Amino acid sequence: KTFALEMREMQLYFYRMPLKLTETESLIVKMLLFADDWITRESLALYCLRSQVPDVGSISVHISNINRKAKAVTGLSLIQYKRFSGYKLRSK
Repeated sequence: KTFALEMREMQLYFYRMPLKLTETESLIVKMLLFADDWITRESLALYCLRSQVPDVGSISVHISNINRKAKAVTGLSLIQYKRFSGYKLRSK
């Protein structure tokens, strides 16, 4: 793998570069890390925001923030988006 997640410190290492994540951002990455396939925004919202009414807009903002942080240190996005499929972690 090209990245590792340290949940205790809410710290993600992406290409050996540390990214400081919020609790929600860490939950999003954790869910994507253990997923076998694409994950919808609704599923991410239910798991990460712990809300009965999924706020998909909020998930999009969190994912944008994760990708912004990753691009700042590596020049690469961490999370990919595919219309009608959802999100998954970058494979390479």
